[in-house]
This record gives sequence, C-alpha cells and structure tokens, in this order.
Amino acid sequence: MVILIGGNSQTGKTFMAQNLLEKYKVPYLSVDHLKMGIFNFAVRQAPFRLLTQQTE
Repeated sequence: MVILIGGNSQTGKTFMAQNLLEKYKVPYLSVDHLKMGIFNFAVRQAPFRLLTQQTE
C-alpha cells in the first residue's frame, strides 16, 4: 500500500501521516527528511567542488 499525502504548507500533512502510521502500522518516509539530507550533503560537498573548479 502506498499513500501519498500532498498539500500546501502548514496544512497538517505530517500530522495526518503520523496518524496513519499509528493506525495502519506502515512504514513512513518523509520527503522533508530526504530534502534535508540532500541539501546537507550538497552543502558539505560545495567547498570541495569550488576548490576543484578553481584548480582546473
């Protein structure tokens, strides 16, 4: 079963997902956590990319 929850900011998407998680005992994947992880990885890699671009 896949349940996608979408909506505008601050409309209770995470709250609804958490309630569904508790009710149906299904795994939960937050896109917000994915975005934060990708962003944090990109920020950590940025200095390395800048240094390699300057030396080429």
